[in-house]
Amino acid sequence: MDENLVLIWEKCLQFMRDNLNAAEDHSDLKKLENSFDLLFDKVKPLSLVNHNLTLLVPSDFYKEYIEDNYLSLLSAALKKYIGKGVKLWYSVMENKPVGKEAPITVNVKGNSTQTPKIQEALPIQKETNINPFVVPGIKKVNIESNLKADLSFDNFVEGESNKLAATVGKTIAKRPGATAFNPLFVHGGYGVGKTHLAQAIGLEVKNSCPDKVVLYQSSEKFIQDFIKAAKSQNKTDFQNYYQLVDVLIIDDIQFLSGKAATQDSFFHVFDYLHQNGKQIILTSDKAPADIMDIQERIVSRFKWGLTAEIKSPNFETRRQIIVDKLSRDGIVLTDDMLDFLATEVKTNVRELMGVINSVIAYSTVYKSDLSLELLKETINKIATTQKKTINIPYIQEVVCEYFGINRELLLSKSRKREVALPRQLAMYFAKELTNSTYTKIGEEMGGKDHSTVIYACDTIRDVSKIDKEIKKYIKDLKERINH
Repeated sequence: MDENLVLIWEKCLQFMRDNLNAAEDHSDLKKLENSFDLLFDKVKPLSLVNHNLTLLVPSDFYKEYIEDNYLSLLSAALKKYIGKGVKLWYSVMENKPVGKEAPITVNVKGNSTQTPKIQEALPIQKETNINPFVVPGIKKVNIESNLKADLSFDNFVEGESNKLAATVGKTIAKRPGATAFNPLFVHGGYGVGKTHLAQAIGLEVKNSCPDKVVLYQSSEKFIQDFIKAAKSQNKTDFQNYYQLVDVLIIDDIQFLSGKAATQDSFFHVFDYLHQNGKQIILTSDKAPADIMDIQERIVSRFKWGLTAEIKSPNFETRRQIIVDKLSRDGIVLTDDMLDFLATEVKTNVRELMGVINSVIAYSTVYKSDLSLELLKETINKIATTQKKTINIPYIQEVVCEYFGINRELLLSKSRKREVALPRQLAMYFAKELTNSTYTKIGEEMGGKDHSTVIYACDTIRDVSKIDKEIKKYIKDLKERINH
């Protein structure tokens, strides 16, 4: 990008920030400034040719919001730093795969025209480096798949909540890398069966194609491997290792959020595997567009294949899961007992399995015959034991897990957006869902002043009215905290 254009744009932003409408008090002005920064942080200058300035915006929402709220202020800034007669255009990027559809540029009067595609330059293919993981004369090395035998399709119960993902998964297992479903991006809430499905695909590939190299890896392990390789200056070895894989499964890919260097390496691994017909399977607790601080080029690639959501199982699926699980343990329940269990546990598969195991254990320890009364008694005891107390540490734990950061970073003084936003959301929920004072919340949030907590709460309330991303974070976190 032209350095001169960047400098001009920074001056325009500062001019607009300095001339925001005067607020009645200082805190209101801070709200305006924060909303302004959140909006324009994702707007970039693309080109300036013959007094035609093109801005790159993430979606039509940003274009429309700028025109409705900042057009006069922006026009004044452009006139000051570029001159009279400047024309403003927008290039709206919807994170679509390269070659699918060209972005549209729209001027301030609403006219639109097709523009050439903005294509991301792919790395030039060089001669293959000598791979330190391959022994001369041997085609493949023995890579441990990290698959668990019990997480197979035989033990995976299909239902309306996971039918699409499961059907596509079985298709992929027959022809890995040779279908249109590459990558397969599976997302859904906690404990709905994403990991089970991903592992089941890997196991099926190993059974039908023993020569295929399958690797299941958590995103945490992938990050640890990269950090270790970077410290020992073996990044090339790291990438070469992952490039040996025929089917790469990475669980909880959302935890790459905010880790720019690891994302760069993942990008090159992804491109190599995809271009060479290898299968990629990713799981996440969020849809691609909802993952925070992931490079746009990576989000775009997430969408190249199929994105499938797995939801919490419905009554029929929960009932079948119970039947399958208990039958493997030689336990048979009456219909009214099955209906009771399937009705009582509605959230996710993992919690359902926990309840089933508790019922079996209770029956075994106390040598009691299973009955509807025993089930009700056991469920009540589990509910009493597992009842959550929503307090500040618990809220911090949920927020940290959601954004993939540790508690020490959340409580630090870092002002980076990937830390500051989760911290503000934690403060907001601490005030909304507990009886804690602003001072108490500030103390629990790393010794912050009470005025900082007030500002954070007000900011989240105000920004959520205009920012769809923040609205989504609030909705997701509220469900998790209250779960």
